[in-house]
Amino acid sequence: MFRRYFKFWREALDFHSGAYRLDFFWIHVVNDLILAIIGFVTLTVSNSFWLVLKVDAAVLIVLFIPSLSLFIRRLRDTGFSINQVMFVLLSPSLLWIAIEISIELRSAILVLLVLLIYFGWLVFLVSRRSAYWTPLLSRIEKIYYGIGFAIMVSLSIGLQLAAGSVFRQDVKKALVHAVFKQQKVEKNTVRTTESDASSSAELSSSTERIPSSSSSVSSKIPDKSVVDVPDDSATKAYRQLPVDVIGDSDFGHFQVKGNWQQDASSLQWLQQTQQVMILTSTQGQGWGVDFSSFSFQTVVGQSQLTLSNFPTINVLRIDGTYESPNSDKVKNMAYLEWHMSDGHIRVIYVIAPSQALLNLIVATIGETYQSQ
Repeated sequence: MFRRYFKFWREALDFHSGAYRLDFFWIHVVNDLILAIIGFVTLTVSNSFWLVLKVDAAVLIVLFIPSLSLFIRRLRDTGFSINQVMFVLLSPSLLWIAIEISIELRSAILVLLVLLIYFGWLVFLVSRRSAYWTPLLSRIEKIYYGIGFAIMVSLSIGLQLAAGSVFRQDVKKALVHAVFKQQKVEKNTVRTTESDASSSAELSSSTERIPSSSSSVSSKIPDKSVVDVPDDSATKAYRQLPVDVIGDSDFGHFQVKGNWQQDASSLQWLQQTQQVMILTSTQGQGWGVDFSSFSFQTVVGQSQLTLSNFPTINVLRIDGTYESPNSDKVKNMAYLEWHMSDGHIRVIYVIAPSQALLNLIVATIGETYQSQ
């Protein structure tokens, strides 16, 4: 079986001989499995679907010339002349024209039909018998190859489905990025409609409060220990609620109380009873990181939080207030950021109506956070 695959690389620059149907399809199945394995290993190590796409793209570039020569040899083996082979190689330009016409006609069904006809035609071309001589396989050889095809296709599909779950997480993070960026733009737009003096002061204050790097934040935000606050009515009611667990396999999990719902568009966890919001992310969103999300209206101070299950990890906690862009209501907010032992970042925003409830939720996160 693998002799055929090694032959594929030996004949990488051979554009003149032929290739049997079995050689063509077997090699493509093996290459698909190799891509799936490389992608899965890269995903396991990096936990980034975008890096997987880059690695797979590099592998596809390496495979391009050998795969092109194999395709040409398969066409020539079916009896195609060099002019017919050139027509097939240039046919994507005709496909593009047909798709453009379908788009102009505003017909999605026609676009799908054009694609099905085109790729069905290609499959038909490479599936034709040899015009010269096709080797016959014994029954046992057919069984071996059938089992091999089934195993490799199953493995490829399984690995790709596993990668798909991480892809969905990365897409959600990208959506979070877009939503937060839009919220920030809208909020700044509203501010510009105020008086020039007020706007200038507010923008200046915002610049001072939200630096672009964690080192500058540490130097500008005063160290301030968290002060215990007596329970208010909302905190007492929160303590009586049943325990819930929120998070995901990518970020980790921790305990909270009450019935929490996740906003699929922004990945925020909401608890309507006490009007509490929690956002979890594996991308930083405020200090020394990629993009900003919730902006502090005022910053009170920074302190350190300990994770009971990871006592050697230092968690940065920054406390302050937050004003919702959709209302003038000000709430208490805490920002938590730390790096796991593998270097991957963890970020949590907690917004609560009172400092007592905020302290309780943050303390519970520190006591119950699990990476799995």
